[in-house]
Amino acid sequence: MMEHRCYPRFPLLIEVLLYRQGLSIAFVNTLNLSMDGMLVQTERETDYVRNDIFELEIALSIHGEYQRYRIPAFIIHCETGRVGFALEISDEEAREALRTLIDDESAKEIAREIK
Repeated sequence: MMEHRCYPRFPLLIEVLLYRQGLSIAFVNTLNLSMDGMLVQTERETDYVRNDIFELEIALSIHGEYQRYRIPAFIIHCETGRVGFALEISDEEAREALRTLIDDESAKEIAREIK
């Protein structure tokens, strides 16, 4: 299955807190990130099903201060140890903070070193 993305994905490592039905269920780390999606590394195999709805809480810096944002998302694919989410960002401040993170070359460099 070929995915059609509006935005390129970049290798970035950030911690994300997953919420399902309003309850936090797990911390995961991103493997890559874009303005409309992310791939995360998971520990558990069984709790992820295509089209399941989640909220992803991410700490993003805007104007030098970190804020936590909960971004609605749904699963677009699952594979062993990895889950791909489509993001549905309606909060303009969260969108700006995510764009700033993606455009931050130093964040990309740190992620490359960690891999």
